[in-house]
Amino acid sequence: MYGRVKQTLASELQGLDSRICFTSDLWTSNQNLGYICLTAHYVDANFALHKKIISFKALKYPHSGLAIEEAITRCMTEYGIKEKMFTITLDNASNNNTACDLLQESAKSDLLFGGQHLRVRCCAHILNLLVQYGMTIADATLEMIRDLIRHINFSPRRIQSFNEIAERESFSKGWFGS
Repeated sequence: MYGRVKQTLASELQGLDSRICFTSDLWTSNQNLGYICLTAHYVDANFALHKKIISFKALKYPHSGLAIEEAITRCMTEYGIKEKMFTITLDNASNNNTACDLLQESAKSDLLFGGQHLRVRCCAHILNLLVQYGMTIADATLEMIRDLIRHINFSPRRIQSFNEIAERESFSKGWFGS
């Protein structure tokens, strides 16, 4: 059944008048096994957008740029669609930079604009990195606030003093969660 479905999908992809955009990601399972997934994104003759996982395979260590490029190229070759590649979206890991450089070099004659626009950086990964960085800045501030609250809540006398100051400065009691 798998072989039949794969052949049907390969025929569909090969018959497209348009190019195919790809996304790929790597991750390590909780058993420390590496995997790579390759997804094809395309628009058919009826202008319907499709997203199909065309490869989900184990990837042996090391997850070098060469290993990634070989896995992607092997999959595209199996499906007979390497010349239909338009873009590939990957996260910002350095091994993905190398993989894209190798893909661009090996398929340069088949790529639009010589592959200058092959690599699309994953916006979700960039946003995640920005949020993580912002959280490191916020973490220090939040930790100081937590320390202050712990200090105030250490004794009834400190709580009372704090509440008197808060009342004098027109803050409502318990505004900080105590």
